[in-house]
Amino acid sequence: MSKSAKSESVTYKKKHHIGLITLSNGKYNEIQNAQFLDLDFLRRWIKEEKLKALVITGEGRHFSAGADLKELTKKKHENIAEMLDRGKMILDFIESLPIVTVAAIRGVCLGAGLEIALACRYRICASNATFGFPETQRGLIPGLGGTLRLTEQIGKSKAMYYTLSGERMDAETALKLGIVNKITGKKELKEETLKLIKTMTEHISMDQLQAVLEEIDDADSDERYSLYRMESRNFAKLAANL
Repeated sequence: MSKSAKSESVTYKKKHHIGLITLSNGKYNEIQNAQFLDLDFLRRWIKEEKLKALVITGEGRHFSAGADLKELTKKKHENIAEMLDRGKMILDFIESLPIVTVAAIRGVCLGAGLEIALACRYRICASNATFGFPETQRGLIPGLGGTLRLTEQIGKSKAMYYTLSGERMDAETALKLGIVNKITGKKELKEETLKLIKTMTEHISMDQLQAVLEEIDDADSDERYSLYRMESRNFAKLAANL
């Protein structure tokens, strides 16, 4: 398989043992479809390239401003719920990968963009990054498991506040809450991301890496899947009224 590839709104590149997925769709890298990448291709690519780490970032000045609502409102209620469930499968796959996954964030990281970032094991951001779930200000709710992952990261009361209010967080607030692990300058973001990956992967084998991460991960996910289904139905119901 080629070391680089491109789909409609995502590019894939590999350097050494590190894969790079770049969200690429206009100035703000909007997510036009919850299935923002080809899951079958991603599985094959990671396996065949023998990646130890995966970085997800956005092209240009921003990570992602989230879903393209104009595209979303064209879809039927049933199609939206099914689409969201398939999108959650993609994020669950990324989250469960037995490799180091890092979201490298600059600029806006909102809505579905934040949900993608939360599926990574680490999040490093530039000092100009802003985070939030603006969906409630638009008559919706987060639809790709964001409420669950945010609650896991920062606790119920804080997750409730930021989800219901739609208030944005700057980089310092996100660091204090535990949403991001480190803040860097805009120019240093790539360097610091690679430095983190090198620290954790350079000295160990693939077998060691996978063994450690598989033991760390919580295998009991039955409750999450039932909550996912409820979230998809609620999102689709609200979207039908837009």
